[in-house]
Amino acid sequence: MIIRNGFVSNSSSMSFTVSVYDYDSVFSLARRMLDIIVMLDEQDEWQGSDEWISHIKSVRKKLDDKERGGMDPNTPVVIPSCNYESYIVRIDHEYLVDSCNNHKSWQDLEG
Repeated sequence: MIIRNGFVSNSSSMSFTVSVYDYDSVFSLARRMLDIIVMLDEQDEWQGSDEWISHIKSVRKKLDDKERGGMDPNTPVVIPSCNYESYIVRIDHEYLVDSCNNHKSWQDLEG
């Protein structure tokens, strides 16, 4: 069993923080990140398959459904990313994100 006690870094990973003042919740940041993945894939910058794009869109819909169903939108989430999942958690006035560095457009995130 592997126990994750924080952010792990290697050559294909990146960790960063985002201010809570730029996104309403963990879910809103996750939706923005999923939108960036879909945008890049639809522009063929990453050349994901149609199945991959459909999967990303279904994860976004699940977030919407969970929030509409009353789930706390600041519940930590794991979303798909190109090499491995991205982790998002809120701590105080920041969202901590551990993700794949192959998504160069994370620089398009506010905050």
